[in-house]
Amino acid sequence: MARIKQSMTTRVIALVALFTIFFSSFANNLYSIECCSKPPSDSLYQAVDFVSFKLNELKDSLPLNSVKKTFIKGEASYYADQFDGRKTASGIVFDNDKMYAAHRKLPFGTKVRLYVGSRSVIVTIVDRGPFANRHKRIFDLSQAAFEKLSGSLAKGTINIKATVIS
Repeated sequence: MARIKQSMTTRVIALVALFTIFFSSFANNLYSIECCSKPPSDSLYQAVDFVSFKLNELKDSLPLNSVKKTFIKGEASYYADQFDGRKTASGIVFDNDKMYAAHRKLPFGTKVRLYVGSRSVIVTIVDRGPFANRHKRIFDLSQAAFEKLSGSLAKGTINIKATVIS
């Protein structure tokens, strides 16, 4: 059993070394990760934690412009007037005149840039939803954000493209 743990630990350290080489060259050799030849202890779990720590350290050190932006595509709708002034899931009072949005999974306070053609708007995630048409609809927007993107509230939904800013 000790031989298996040692073999697994050696493999994990080799993976750290490979990730280090790849990401160091990826970031134009501006950043480096120190990797030791022996794991911090004989425990396989501590070795895995060590690898995870080093990879997170690397991710945090990469410049933002070197990371490719990921876009989310789907539909967005807007909040009805009846929700104006009510508390959201995050605890703040909803205001249809502010740039707010609801998303099922993004953390509260996340800033997201939404695009419709050449128009764009930055919204803050303050609520959970949408709960209608889950397979298509990915955001519920405040009326102010929806109107800025679509030009009017005449349409019930719009097709959007989104990217997380922070």
